[in-house]
Amino acid sequence: MEMKEILVLQGNTIVQRNRNEMEYGTDTIQLLARAKNPLDVSQSNHSYWPEPNYVNPETRVPLLIAVSCTSECFVLALLSLRIYSRHRMTQRRLGLDDALMVLAGIFATALVVIVCICAVHGTGYHSYDVKPEWYPTWAKANWSQTLAFVPAATLTKVSILCTYLSLFRSRSNRIFCHIMMIFLWVFCTVQIVVLFVQCRPLRSYWDTSVKKSCIPINNYVYSSCAINSATDVVIYLWPSRTLFALHMSLLKRLGLFVTFSAGLVAVIASVLRVLSTYKASLSHDPGWIGTYITICKVLEINFGVICGSLPAVKPAIMACLPKSEKNSGRAKSTPYKNNRFNRLDDSGSSSYVRRERDVPLQNLRHASLPIGAIGVTSEVTVKMNRKDNSVSEEWLITDE
Repeated sequence: MEMKEILVLQGNTIVQRNRNEMEYGTDTIQLLARAKNPLDVSQSNHSYWPEPNYVNPETRVPLLIAVSCTSECFVLALLSLRIYSRHRMTQRRLGLDDALMVLAGIFATALVVIVCICAVHGTGYHSYDVKPEWYPTWAKANWSQTLAFVPAATLTKVSILCTYLSLFRSRSNRIFCHIMMIFLWVFCTVQIVVLFVQCRPLRSYWDTSVKKSCIPINNYVYSSCAINSATDVVIYLWPSRTLFALHMSLLKRLGLFVTFSAGLVAVIASVLRVLSTYKASLSHDPGWIGTYITICKVLEINFGVICGSLPAVKPAIMACLPKSEKNSGRAKSTPYKNNRFNRLDDSGSSSYVRRERDVPLQNLRHASLPIGAIGVTSEVTVKMNRKDNSVSEEWLITDE
């Protein structure tokens, strides 16, 4: 591997460092942190760096703001539709999963606001085009991104697990959900603690006059991203075995699988964020490449909230479909068929009662009886007391 040298800021001195030893969370931050512009000092050594352009610089700020705000609009729309579907259309109380998802949406909104502040003060610009007076505000906002990102990601996954607890009543599902919840909360706490202790003192993040002492975080950044992606995959794919065991047509089961696992799109954003972080750690212009890190971070959170809310907005979606679309796929030759599922176990069977009965019309005729015979009919009345499912999610997978 070719060993390249780059210039980084160490204190008030520009020194050469091996690019492979560069820590994105420390040296690149120090490169941008300047009480005076050290890039002016190093301009003669960096012949490939142009003169700073503070008047009309090249920027990716419009792209960053457009992607962030557009995805946030979808988040707010889906959350509003989720609350409306649950409270007004299904006449059910808002559950714990709804409350947690709303909290995740609040943190997602805070993340977008913080990202817009970063965009105005440096993110999306070339490092040499960032004004020195922008740095304190940018550094505070950049530090705050993690403070919004981590709770948003955790709350989204815990909300989905709460939905699983309401929907799937098997013992294995309860064990899985509770173990994952504990792990997610512990992982969230660890990330917040690392954020506060990575560099000491804390104000050294944005105050360049304070001597900074930081711990290396490259390995931590990559490992935390890997853990985050792994938990996404496990959680979104968990109900697939139960969904495919349902007594429904294959097309409907595939539709349910896609609905519940749509959050895997967030995994793609997470992987792209890791790749962008690695590329930025090797770059002499981390501020420019960091634009894609920020975009992937926003999309990862917003996709998680959006896809996590898709199953809950099914009543609203079904209400918008034409009647012919709602009834498509149902058996037309069956005089009576009740396909309602309640809470499910691992095998896809109901914990309560599922009644399905086909009564061919020819069995109701008396033409096959001998002449003079008396046909005897019986009428059975079945009274079923259903438990209160006001906070249950069984309506997510019914045909109605």
